[in-house]
Amino acid sequence: MTPRTFLIEHRPSSLWWKPDRCGYTREILEAGLYSEDEARRIERLRTDGLGRPQDVPVPLAEKRALLERAAVMLRELQEGD
Repeated sequence: MTPRTFLIEHRPSSLWWKPDRCGYTREILEAGLYSEDEARRIERLRTDGLGRPQDVPVPLAEKRALLERAAVMLRELQEGD
């Protein structure tokens, strides 16, 4: 089985963890990619007042279509300059 890759969403603000745990970004295209083991470790770091994780692993496969469309739009914008 192929290892799964994850993005980490910081909730409820919808920020994304940047690569190498180096801060947050609002831009999903700038988000870091994490292994499942690393994503699960990050998930356990912080919880809100109700014990829910604040940093939630999101499988890359769930966002793939969005990322592919964003990449196409970015290329189109750059070609229009």
